Amino acid sequence: EHKKLIEECVKSAGQKMLGWRKVPVRPDFGKGLGATAMACEPYMEQLFVGLDDSVTAEKVDPVLFLIRKKAQIHCDTKYPSDERFYICSLSSRVITYKGMLTAHQLGDYFADLNDPDCESYVALVHSRFATNTFPGWKRAHPYRYMCHNGEINTVQGN
Repeated sequence: EHKKLIEECVKSAGQKMLGWRKVPVRPDFGKGLGATAMACEPYMEQLFVGLDDSVTAEKVDPVLFLIRKKAQIHCDTKYPSDERFYICSLSSRVITYKGMLTAHQLGDYFADLNDPDCESYVALVHSRFATNTFPGWKRAHPYRYMCHNGEINTVQGN
């Protein structure tokens, strides 16, 4: 049902749904993950969108942005909070991985990050959770592009 909602948003934007891919995670099951992280671990998939020939290079990401926003708004209005999905990224340039992980656990958890075919000029990791709420995958910061939360810590102080 969730996939159908997203596919309808792709179609209503005049684009073509190419398919889905399950994000390969935890090649060594449970390695380094705590009980809390494992208890609320989400199911993750990536979607692939084929763009109409009329979409120029400079319009690719704005079209994908509108599809993502429309799908998220429909999801948030249709489903109760515990049944909602979250689209981490839908871009031709950026892949965002979101998780209840430390920086050192990323490579062990997300198999793509160890795949020799996965290349990147830049990788940014933000590893901080809200300190005033109980930790959860939903609360991992939802950054889709480079970011900063305004807090700067140094060895010698601010």
